[in-house]
Amino acid sequence: MIESMAWERGARTPQSKVIEIGLVKLRRYIERLVDQPDDASAPETFRKIVLLVINLAHHVCVQHSIPPPSDTVHLFSLLAQRGLLEAEVANRLKELAVLRQKIAFRGYRVTADDLTRWTAPAARADLAAFASMME
Repeated sequence: MIESMAWERGARTPQSKVIEIGLVKLRRYIERLVDQPDDASAPETFRKIVLLVINLAHHVCVQHSIPPPSDTVHLFSLLAQRGLLEAEVANRLKELAVLRQKIAFRGYRVTADDLTRWTAPAARADLAAFASMME
């Protein structure tokens, strides 16, 4: 069973506020990408999704006192090990961590193939599962 990340009313921390705001942004970006996959801004929207998912995962680690991973690729595995994310979803979301490294350190530009892959229903379901895990 996935551990709930819900917080009690009045017990919100600065981390939980950041996560809450991030979730709103994540859902908005996903909706924009799905509604307008061929829009000229789609690559930038997807880049924002990649960075936001990674940042949110780091905030979840801080909120749950999970030591930071040795590298971003192991981030989702840590969440799965703690019961915060299903292992299958964590394995698939590792691709986002790899993509984030390419974007951040190698000047990688989001391609049409990236957009096609991550706007497919199965990939959207993984992003939705990640977002739901944080509610």
